[in-house]
Amino acid sequence: MLLNPLSQDMPVEFVVSRTGSVAIVHKGRAQHDYIWVQYDQYADSVQLVTEDGKLQDLGLSLNDSMLRSLMKTREVMMIELTDNMAIRKPKLLKFSALVH
Repeated sequence: MLLNPLSQDMPVEFVVSRTGSVAIVHKGRAQHDYIWVQYDQYADSVQLVTEDGKLQDLGLSLNDSMLRSLMKTREVMMIELTDNMAIRKPKLLKFSALVH
């Protein structure tokens, strides 16, 4: 089952360093528990996989520089920000790139 993009549910940023460190920073509580993050090259999208196997697209565009760096990563830090911008419940998720 495909869920609405995360960026439609809440403010979200996708941060990728040149060395491949990746963070998804979102404001507010996520409606789902995520266990995995993947980049689908065919769909050109970052997707979150929920605990019960549903897919949720990040809903953000990535530039070429981000994509090159993204291919170096194996883990993504997902960080929830509260209304007063405090970090709450950071979670480390495994990452993979799917090639079609």
